[in-house]
Amino acid sequence: ALHHPIVRFRTFFRIVYFLPVLTSIVVVALMFGLIYDKDVGVINWVLSLVGIEPVYWLGETWGKMTIDTLIVWRWAGYLSLYFLAGLQAIPHDLYDSAEVDGANAWQKFSNVTIPMLRPIIIFVTFTVLIGSSQIFEEPYVLTSGGPQDTTLSIAMELYREGLSLLNFGYACAISVALFAVAFCVSWTQIRLLGMFRED
Repeated sequence: ALHHPIVRFRTFFRIVYFLPVLTSIVVVALMFGLIYDKDVGVINWVLSLVGIEPVYWLGETWGKMTIDTLIVWRWAGYLSLYFLAGLQAIPHDLYDSAEVDGANAWQKFSNVTIPMLRPIIIFVTFTVLIGSSQIFEEPYVLTSGGPQDTTLSIAMELYREGLSLLNFGYACAISVALFAVAFCVSWTQIRLLGMFRED
């Protein structure tokens, strides 16, 4: 829908996909709170119509899944921009040549699109890996890491130990570990992209 030339309202779809990135996390948290609230949430209201008991979506069992849903919804549009740029950079002659050779839609996708998007796939994968270690706003606003630290992220633990409990040594150790992980992931990404060579 974002790239195909015959899809109408492509600009509208692109705006809709990217809009969550521009939305304030407070507004997003309030919206998800109304959706997932145990007593007045939209999802539990729908479930009650079919006789299902209310679910505590922000509790120990479903809390992580709820926050993961919010994170995916909020950042999918941002990551899709990279894939859109990669798709637009693929020469259309490659698809024409594949079609002349008798390739079907799946063969064009697997033999042309995926290989040409390999650098984008690697970049986005490692960007997500690094970003997953820096998750803070979503669980902090929705659950504050609770209940019983079941939705506590590494970045929230760093914040709590350093600024709330004043355990500066432990907080520094966490930050150094995060830096080391980010460095290793970035170095691996550069190696896979062929931008760095060992001496």
